[in-house]
Amino acid sequence: MKRILFTIALVVAALSAFAQQQEVEPKPSHANFVTNKFWDNWEIGAGVGVQTWFFGDNQDEGKFGKRLSYEVDVQATKWITPVFGARLQAQGLQMKSTALYMNEVGASDYVWDDGSVCPQGDWSYYFIHADALINVRNWIGGYKEMRVWQPIVFGGFGYARSHISGDNKYANGNQEWAFSYGLLNKFRISKAVDLTLEAKNMLVRESFGLRGGDEQAAIDKFNKYGNLFSLTAGVTYRFNRRGFARPEVCPEPDYSAYNKRIENLENELANAQASADELAKKLAEAEAPVIYQGKEIPIEMIIFFEWDKHKITQRAGIQLDYLAKMMKESEGEFNLVGFASEEGVKQHNFNLSERRVNAIKDALVQRGVPAEKLHVDWKGESVQFPNLPPNRAVIITQK
Repeated sequence: MKRILFTIALVVAALSAFAQQQEVEPKPSHANFVTNKFWDNWEIGAGVGVQTWFFGDNQDEGKFGKRLSYEVDVQATKWITPVFGARLQAQGLQMKSTALYMNEVGASDYVWDDGSVCPQGDWSYYFIHADALINVRNWIGGYKEMRVWQPIVFGGFGYARSHISGDNKYANGNQEWAFSYGLLNKFRISKAVDLTLEAKNMLVRESFGLRGGDEQAAIDKFNKYGNLFSLTAGVTYRFNRRGFARPEVCPEPDYSAYNKRIENLENELANAQASADELAKKLAEAEAPVIYQGKEIPIEMIIFFEWDKHKITQRAGIQLDYLAKMMKESEGEFNLVGFASEEGVKQHNFNLSERRVNAIKDALVQRGVPAEKLHVDWKGESVQFPNLPPNRAVIITQK
């Protein structure tokens, strides 16, 4: 028996020596794969080979060659991941074994009906079992779709039924729950087709080979477990969709260009704020005096305009806020005189100086200065001030 198992192991090892190892997917190979749909990674297969049945104390009495018989198996397999799968297999055909019958007197020796020792018997059976499969190569070495050799260990449980031929009163057969386990070697020859070499054992009670009759004592002799060893070669076909895919990993976004742009904008903003603070500081410190007819007039009392316009600028509005506060606190009255530069038509400039002085008056009234304290006049371009910019201004003096 040990020599047989050792021979089978040598055959499997010799075939696996031709397997090729190439680059593989990163491990672990049983995780981080896109979940395949129910109909993905299915395969069907069939095989044929030899088998032998061992049980009882005299199981080795017959010649080994006469105990061999043929086996046929068919299966359907679903791979859930590159490592874990499940299959449903049906195996069976005709079986031969010694120690099949017992004599009528219940003797301890296994004999033919005629009393001779170690009979040769023929019987048929089938075994339907579900197995869990583990692809050892993918688990240890990482997943690779076109790997040549893939060893797969499996174990399962199923229903077995036998039918024993002959006229012996114990020759009706039996039905049992049985275990299956073994090693399946797959050799990939294309994306769809694999060749297989499977070595497996069916573990079942010895009474699987003896059933019927009224002699319970005879049946009780077969309550141990027997082994049905088989070695089969076959082929499997894999349906679409074949193989497994890992989820796509999105690349890390590159924000360097955006960060650089934000940094530049922040620098520009800081520089602009610094410039604004500097201008505000200079404006607060500016107190340039202007001479008008021998009198010193503060710059706050002169309001300048843009060329050919009478609209009050933002800076002039700030000056008017300050002047309105002073005028409301003062008990005196004020003269407002409008001027225009000498460019252009004289009448137009005269009218422009009128619009300018009235704009200043209206602005002061809006800021709370009583209208009766303000007296307006306009001169056009008739008066020039050598110490002032062009006459685009309204001059305010206290009466």
